[in-house]
Amino acid sequence: MEHNELQLQRYQIIERIGEGGMANVYLAYDKVLKRECAIKILKADLSENPVTLLRFKREADAASKLHHPSIVTIYDVGQSGNRHFIVMEYVKGKTLKSLIQQRGAIEKNEAVFIMQQILEGIVVAHKAGVIHRDIKPQNILIKADGTVKITDFGIATTEGSVQLTQHDSVMGSVHYLAPECARGEQATNQSDIYSLGIVFYEMLTGEVPYKGDGAVQVALKHLNDEIRPVREFNNSIEQSIENIIIKATAKNRHYRYQNAQEMLDDLNVALSDEHKNVQRLVFNNTDEGETLVFDELDAKKVDDTKTTKDKRKKQILIGVIIGALVIILAIFATELFGKKEPEMVKVPVTEGLSIEAATQILEDAGFEVSDRVVYELHESIEEDLVIRTNPEASEEAKKGSLIRLIVSEGTFLVIENYVGWTESDVRALFENTKVTIRVEYASESTTAPGIVLEQELLLPGDVVDPNIAYEMKLIVSKPVEFVIPDVIGSPIESAKAIIESRGGVVTLIPQNSDSLTDEEFIQITFNTVIEVNPTVGTRYTQEEGNTVELKYWEESDRVVADRTMLEAMLERYQNVDTTEASQDLINDLNLAYDNAQRVNNNANATQDQIDSVAQALSVAISNVENYEPAPEPNGDGEDS
Repeated sequence: MEHNELQLQRYQIIERIGEGGMANVYLAYDKVLKRECAIKILKADLSENPVTLLRFKREADAASKLHHPSIVTIYDVGQSGNRHFIVMEYVKGKTLKSLIQQRGAIEKNEAVFIMQQILEGIVVAHKAGVIHRDIKPQNILIKADGTVKITDFGIATTEGSVQLTQHDSVMGSVHYLAPECARGEQATNQSDIYSLGIVFYEMLTGEVPYKGDGAVQVALKHLNDEIRPVREFNNSIEQSIENIIIKATAKNRHYRYQNAQEMLDDLNVALSDEHKNVQRLVFNNTDEGETLVFDELDAKKVDDTKTTKDKRKKQILIGVIIGALVIILAIFATELFGKKEPEMVKVPVTEGLSIEAATQILEDAGFEVSDRVVYELHESIEEDLVIRTNPEASEEAKKGSLIRLIVSEGTFLVIENYVGWTESDVRALFENTKVTIRVEYASESTTAPGIVLEQELLLPGDVVDPNIAYEMKLIVSKPVEFVIPDVIGSPIESAKAIIESRGGVVTLIPQNSDSLTDEEFIQITFNTVIEVNPTVGTRYTQEEGNTVELKYWEESDRVVADRTMLEAMLERYQNVDTTEASQDLINDLNLAYDNAQRVNNNANATQDQIDSVAQALSVAISNVENYEPAPEPNGDGEDS
């Protein structure tokens, strides 16, 4: 892999994720801090160029002094041999440009939210004396949660610094170029504001305001042409929003926002009820012109200049000619000698697909898929499924160009801040990982027992590879101690509450009553404690993994029939004297007994069946017991 000298040190380069005229950008892994980062490496053929080297160092200097959530953070600046590099925050997301290309015009409220974040970052940059000079959607990254990161301060300058070349003034993309920069003047904070206005316009309309056959034509339109009103694209956009764009893109800097904070202040109130219905802001966009209609967002009046119109017009004409010449020298040459652009095709979405399926889709779209697959861990995508492509999905790439697949080698876990969690919750989180939790209990603590007070060895933001063993140390508040109370016979919920009030962790263990005999079953009480473990009276320490077990009979829909009478009749049968009974009565008795015995042996017998055979047996027994044989006749034919 290219730049092996860096890979041998602190940073392991994974893949190239961007390329510019001055430097390449790589995704890398910081082996010390155990986190992903992005590394911008100055191209080898430019490392000896003093102007390029100074510009590269200026970017590092400009960006490193800026600290704001909306600006990509610079971690490190270094040199390996003759290779200069900048280590910065790696942002997982897409550029604002690709978002616009994918969706077209962005919904108004979302566009306002994005622009507010961009402005907040630019306010910080300008206050630090840094002019970006290349604000465009390609340099705005949008994360999955909608947060914004401004990047690429590659041609930024600081106030008072020496301008490197005249070409610097038109280095920024021509579609976002302020008129004064097109005239060859040095960029100011207001030049950034103009670019912000163009970016805001593109978000709301889905397209840039000025187009042309070449860079020169576009630059001249910035100088001379009026912007097509935003509300012609979408009349539901409030006039207060359009006025912000009008004021930000005023060709005369006197009418433009004087600083980014003014623009942010207007944007923050633009959708409020009192500012929605305002008049359209109209400027006469010449140096000596005046405002024709002002809006209610504190547009400032500017006095007419004392120079004559003819003189000013002459100065403007000279400026336009000079600006055009500068642009021709700096940009237009590439257009004259450039080749016809090949067909551009959007990269299909392949996230979550197998390598085979993703390859087929990409090839069907006209791309060539690299045989070299890059594997990396992912937070959620399972092993051997595609994470993303390079170039990324929905971005435009040349038809027939090479696409590389980045594939998951398994999921990873990003360590969080576990201070304030319970020890049990942390252990449960890492139960199926190779992370060993080592606990040290604080000798004294005012915090509730079992709460994590400190976290060591694995810190928030660290990435855990599931294939590697780790250890994390937790300092946990002192555990609680108490004597197991006598809760046997108590309702299960009451017993649980009593033990938990002492600081114990309870495990409820329901017992099934199906194995009980009917006699045993009718003796039990549902949902009451029948056993405690540890036993009542034991001194108990509530540590991680320990619980107090409460056993109880869970409710059952089992119905037990009353066999009392039947069992009594069966027992009575054993004592019946049949010596005097007739054979018919004895036969009836034995038949009734057999029926009763059969029903008694049937666990599923109904109450009616039990009562019926018990009654029949009772009658048969009574008939035998009450039988009196007929008297024998005497010799004269009479009873004796």
